[in-house]
Amino acid sequence: MLSNITYKASLNRNGYRTKDGLRHVVITVYCPLTKERVTVNTHVRVMEADFSYGMVQPSEPNHDLFNRKIARAIRRLMEYEDEMAAAGTNPTPRKIKEAYRTNVSKAATLREFVDSVIMTDSKRSESTRSGYHNLCKAVDEFRHNTRLDEVDHDFVERFRSSMMNKGLGENTAIGRLKLLRCVFNEAIKRGIVTDDPFKFITIGNMKPKEVYLTMAEIGKIERVKLSRKDDKVRDLFLLACYSGLRWSDLHTLEEAEIKGGVMRKKMYKTKKYVTVPLKTLFWGKGLDIINKYPNIRTLSKCVSCNSTFNKKIKEIAHKAGVKRDVSAHWGRKSCSTNLSLMGMPIQNITSILGQSRTRTTETHYTFDKDLAAEKMSKKLFKTKAAHQDGNKDL
Repeated sequence: MLSNITYKASLNRNGYRTKDGLRHVVITVYCPLTKERVTVNTHVRVMEADFSYGMVQPSEPNHDLFNRKIARAIRRLMEYEDEMAAAGTNPTPRKIKEAYRTNVSKAATLREFVDSVIMTDSKRSESTRSGYHNLCKAVDEFRHNTRLDEVDHDFVERFRSSMMNKGLGENTAIGRLKLLRCVFNEAIKRGIVTDDPFKFITIGNMKPKEVYLTMAEIGKIERVKLSRKDDKVRDLFLLACYSGLRWSDLHTLEEAEIKGGVMRKKMYKTKKYVTVPLKTLFWGKGLDIINKYPNIRTLSKCVSCNSTFNKKIKEIAHKAGVKRDVSAHWGRKSCSTNLSLMGMPIQNITSILGQSRTRTTETHYTFDKDLAAEKMSKKLFKTKAAHQDGNKDL
């Protein structure tokens, strides 16, 4: 016998709207003793005054279309309730909510699949989740409520063209296509789709952005006069230039991770440990910056988020006469490139950056290779005269 469960739709409480002015629909699942709110993948473009008694009112021109969407969402929840009852399980609001979040049908939309399978995976980092969220937004803007079984070779190619026509960078488009391919690899493994839309598609590889600061430009940033607050932001960026740390590692830096002039840091992104010899690297400038502060958190927490840090360091660089759009990641690339130009072997640079492959370091983190080769050749073959003198001794 089925539980006495009822369903009622409402608009999301926080009033959040998408760029198109749409609001999420929330279905409240009631039973006599408890209730659960389920945010479903249904959006409506209505004001509060046009929504009452769980329905869009006739004052909204598209009320029939929106009400059918809401009815479909409720039917899905009721199907989970019926399946539990048929299996001899007593359905409750919490069980129905969990079933909606973790079960995916063959007619699921891309967003439903990502929300239920990928977003609930605790192994994925926040940055990865954010990437999948942005992918879903991009696909919804291209074609709203796209089902997994609707994505084919033609859809992928048109989606790629749409991103390029909007003026997105090539790397951004490639990154989203790779994420979309990961989604379908997961869907194929789960038996939700059988045909691979990427079977005959070449996505290509991201082109590394050759962005870094020379030691002369870093010196300009070091010497420019700033306020006390901006001075901390500058020091945090310079620490990235002298240690190769990412923003996430700078922001989570702790006192206990630095001992005897050597930093042993568990990297936020990869969860692997990296050892950086601050006391010798770049003449100990990174260690000098850290020693300026009685508590490292005064420096590491001087700004709250990456976007604020990027905005500040860009302003500081411009004030110092470096007329480029400097960001936090420039510090990491500046560190690796300058070490390469100074002649440090690529294996050592890879170790300092905490990367697993030297190829990644060579491709994405060391630039001006021609200049590096020239400097190395001058070091190895100092002068023609020295070579001739050596021949005379033979």
